[in-house]
Amino acid sequence: MVIRLFREYHDNYTKGRLETPFGVFYTLERPYLNNKRRVSAILEGRYKVSKSQFWGGRNKGKRAFRLADVPNRSGILIHIANFVKELNGCIGVGLSFNNGRLYSSTMAFNQLWKNLPENFEIEISEDNSGNFLHWKDWEHLERKIVPDVPITPEKLVLPEKKAKYRALYWLLFPLFLFWLKK
Repeated sequence: MVIRLFREYHDNYTKGRLETPFGVFYTLERPYLNNKRRVSAILEGRYKVSKSQFWGGRNKGKRAFRLADVPNRSGILIHIANFVKELNGCIGVGLSFNNGRLYSSTMAFNQLWKNLPENFEIEISEDNSGNFLHWKDWEHLERKIVPDVPITPEKLVLPEKKAKYRALYWLLFPLFLFWLKK
């Protein structure tokens, strides 16, 4: 199986669109700085990828996808990340992207982990189409979660809006529990 990552280069980060047979995801990497270790996105190309789980150290129990045979680099992973500062040459994955930040990274990573085989390949190239994720791509992802609900641009709630609701929930929930005890 081959999945494809189409990149869009910026000064402070590299944004990407990861296309898989079961959905489209956003990616985030450091800006491309001549393939320098720990500060640059990796070279474009085709790489073998395998699932990896860490059994010791501070990353015990964490999962990642490990890229093999990256020229002049080692330890390149695809993992959960929301900001560029969390990436040392690796690739972060998410369901949404805004101003250099990924959203719903854990949800996206878990979906990849569940659906991708133990070993596969990734092809990385520059995106020349000029079109990044559109709301219809979200429809494809959302249908896996809620299959019978039609998704339209008006009904689409992006993760940054969900964060406001989540904060409100955690603010009001203790008050609700207090009210129940009375």
